[in-house]
Amino acid sequence: MVKKWLHWPEQNENNAPLMTPAVVPPRLPGLKGLDVANKRVLVRVDYNIAPAADGAPVDDFRIRASIETLKHLIAAKARVVLLTHRGRPQGTPVAELSTRHLLPALENLLGQKVQWCADCVGRMAEHAVEKLAPGEVLLLENTRFHLGDPLNQQSFVHQLAKLGEVFVNEAFPALHRAHASISGLSAVMPEAVLGLNTQRELGWLTDLLGNVKRPLLVMVGGAHMGPKLEWMQRMLGHVDHLMAGGAVAHTLLAARDVPLGLSHFEPAFVEASRDFITEAGVIGSRLLLPLDLVVAHRDSPEKAVGVRMAGRLEGGDMAQDIGPETIRTWKGVIKHAGSILWLGSMGAWESDNYRQGTLELAEEIIRHKKAFSVVGGDGLLRVLDAVGVRADMPRVSAGAAVWMAALGGQPLPALQVMAARVNGWAGNDRRSSPR
Repeated sequence: MVKKWLHWPEQNENNAPLMTPAVVPPRLPGLKGLDVANKRVLVRVDYNIAPAADGAPVDDFRIRASIETLKHLIAAKARVVLLTHRGRPQGTPVAELSTRHLLPALENLLGQKVQWCADCVGRMAEHAVEKLAPGEVLLLENTRFHLGDPLNQQSFVHQLAKLGEVFVNEAFPALHRAHASISGLSAVMPEAVLGLNTQRELGWLTDLLGNVKRPLLVMVGGAHMGPKLEWMQRMLGHVDHLMAGGAVAHTLLAARDVPLGLSHFEPAFVEASRDFITEAGVIGSRLLLPLDLVVAHRDSPEKAVGVRMAGRLEGGDMAQDIGPETIRTWKGVIKHAGSILWLGSMGAWESDNYRQGTLELAEEIIRHKKAFSVVGGDGLLRVLDAVGVRADMPRVSAGAAVWMAALGGQPLPALQVMAARVNGWAGNDRRSSPR
């Protein structure tokens, strides 16, 4: 059930708000005009980037998203201290999840040396911060090597707070987390502001929520159904078109008893997907599933063997991408959309052979300059980069999960805390999962 403080328009309304400001409060403070000279500035970034075998990040997009804020602080002669998490180490140090592996990419993008500390709290961290000179940058170890961070323990919040005088939240992808290094520091630091990229992305989110241009098209892909199914259920009736690709579409096709051969799908979600498809039909939301699929054979999954219509896959077939008829039809839907939110790739993007669907849909979005378009999702961003179009996309978000949370009516804890202390604003629900 949609929570009572949301306002969803009927499908025939144009430029009507998707919801009230309960999720994204107004008038939150930013960096501009803030005096940070010689101050210890804690910057919560989100460098939760999948590691390669050597622990190095496989993509530097999230690091790039923070660079404008970091250069602003460096130029203002702040003593910059970076906090981030990586993975879910459950309070135990894990070598490949150490932030030390991020140093080469961070130094390259900043154009200067970055110091590193093997802990994020305690004497070692405090000493490393005290040695910082104005304009220098220090990266602390993974905050999730301490359980106090995901559990939002107040003792851990205050240990972190001892390290700085100003807190900058530049962790847009983690705004839906009620963690010590995010919402906890937002509550206790003497000064707490938003970073430049976080402000920018919240501006996009506010634009979509407050003045959506119809028709609204939501595109969902990726390898895992997981929380996407519940979110898609929440979106039914509130979007004009819901387009599904990748393994998400395979699970929905399986729910329609479509033969999939050996294609990847998630059996645990098939029954719930049947209910979702039925509900979509009752509500009247237009659910778009692939009409045809690029397939490989189980003996050589890296090599496409042809295109088959959905429902005609044979026993050894593995669906790897959307087919040309699907691409043609979906491009027509994109061409007439007023707003587009795209989360997740449409094929098995890890292989060069299965990126065509994602590429052609991306090119159509780039051409459709009148639409308000946002793309996000780690896999999607990596394939857009691999095919050379990521820089051309109108708006690229580092935090797909935050868009899902906000559009699903879930408050963003750090923003609630900041709004409450700055504006006396009180949200409707301060609860949030510590996961």
